Amino acid sequence: MCRYAFKTYKSHFACFDCRKVFKKTPIEDYLKQRGDDFAYWQLVKSIRWKKRKRQEVEEKFNTTLEKIKTEYFAKISICPDCGGKMANMGLDFRAPKKTDIQAWEAVKGLFITGRSFLSCGCDGPGFIPANRSEYKACLKEVLSQYKETLQSWEKERESNVENRIEAVEYWNNRIEMVEHELAKII
Repeated sequence: MCRYAFKTYKSHFACFDCRKVFKKTPIEDYLKQRGDDFAYWQLVKSIRWKKRKRQEVEEKFNTTLEKIKTEYFAKISICPDCGGKMANMGLDFRAPKKTDIQAWEAVKGLFITGRSFLSCGCDGPGFIPANRSEYKACLKEVLSQYKETLQSWEKERESNVENRIEAVEYWNNRIEMVEHELAKII
């Protein structure tokens, strides 16, 4: 059973420069404190609706879900120590020791390549490589998974062309990022 289903937990935000992790208020609580939670939930529900109905909800509240999320992350993801940008690592992230520079580099590389610890809580904290060889093996596995996903999108014929093109472009970018990270190690 999902351990995050019945209670709201704070997400872990990592500052790769300071090698520190801070727990931050979830968007739901942040908006509740500001009194904007009703608009947020109406916009969340509107995702399932047709485009015209969703636009009506956006006009009614004079905002979009993306705008709310962008404002939230812009405010919440600032490191209190250095003022730099932090990465949302999810609820299951367990930070390496501050002195373990290689592990922090690996975590940063995994985040850059699209890996974070955003789960429902069923899978646990996830794998953090302990050394360069584990990190390299992990990136190769990620690369393999991304290439498989890209191939499935390239073969996909049931989706509309725009979605397929967007997905292929997305996975090509992800593959490039992983290959770039791998090149740093070799």
